[in-house]
Amino acid sequence: MNTTRTCCTRHCGNGCALLVTEHDDGSIRITGDPDHPFTRGFLCGKTARFMDRLGAEDRIVEPMIKKNGVFEKTDWNEALDLVAGRINALRNTPERMMNIFYVASYGLLFRASPAFFGRLGATAVSGDYCQDAGYEAQHLDFGIAHQPMLQELAWSKRVVNWGRNLDAQAMLAGREVNAQRGRGLKVLTITPGDPGYTAFSDDLVVLRPGTDRFLALAVVKILMERGADMALARDRVFNWMEYEATVGLQRLDALLAACGVSRAQADLVADYYQDGPTASFIGRGLQRYTFGGENVRHIDALACCADWLAEKGGGVYYCQGDLGHIRYEWHNRPDPAPRQLPLHRL
Repeated sequence: MNTTRTCCTRHCGNGCALLVTEHDDGSIRITGDPDHPFTRGFLCGKTARFMDRLGAEDRIVEPMIKKNGVFEKTDWNEALDLVAGRINALRNTPERMMNIFYVASYGLLFRASPAFFGRLGATAVSGDYCQDAGYEAQHLDFGIAHQPMLQELAWSKRVVNWGRNLDAQAMLAGREVNAQRGRGLKVLTITPGDPGYTAFSDDLVVLRPGTDRFLALAVVKILMERGADMALARDRVFNWMEYEATVGLQRLDALLAACGVSRAQADLVADYYQDGPTASFIGRGLQRYTFGGENVRHIDALACCADWLAEKGGGVYYCQGDLGHIRYEWHNRPDPAPRQLPLHRL
């Protein structure tokens, strides 16, 4: 029996530490690493059954080429010759090639294809299927997209969760949240109505999908009406006077009508932000809508106006960002792309 310590590279933000044990009969078992300070033995159901997937009888393990409308098995030489032939035919006009790339694995080579096509000089895509609007929003607001460590929730008194599914998408964050609820942390969840939140919430507000910015702006307006200090925003934010004037021009009833939330519910959100330190969780859905980046930016602004942004137990949790453990410059293009096409328009 041989056990290897490794980590999960699947398309997931948790990055769990794993133990992979190969038994004498050739079978392989994957478990969470109990000695890792963050994973602490956790393993999701998908990764626990990963070897079943690799060994599944219907898994495609050979290249297939479509001939006369039907996929037929072939060998790797024929498949690679076909691909290389198509690429070589465009070597003199590489802008006619476009690499559409997304993430199945976060392993060391997960950017191999954009590195390859970038060196060929192919057309690139801009944007992303999922988080880029939120990334860009956070870079505009804070200069970096980098959330606090989950352990800092030990200093939080309140959490306002804007649609982060702690059951299906962020299980380790959910475990930490519920552990802190055991010592008195209160959690308010704001969701468009999808399931999976009640087990992680003390209070729940349902709003119209994609309208989070209107609720965040309404809560800022309520905080201003209450005379909240907002010293952090006033002293450290660019264009604070313009933002404050913009909030003043908004009608509270119109904002609440836009997101489908009552005044009592908006007051509850404001109560959470005043009784802190309050951490803000941002989910993986509200940035996908038209003006999705604005949804993120207005939540960022609310967290700043509530004055908890620079406090332990405050902050905004959207994405972990690059911790600097691995250098990824190897995948950068040597020259700018001849053109870029917006991915969302495909």
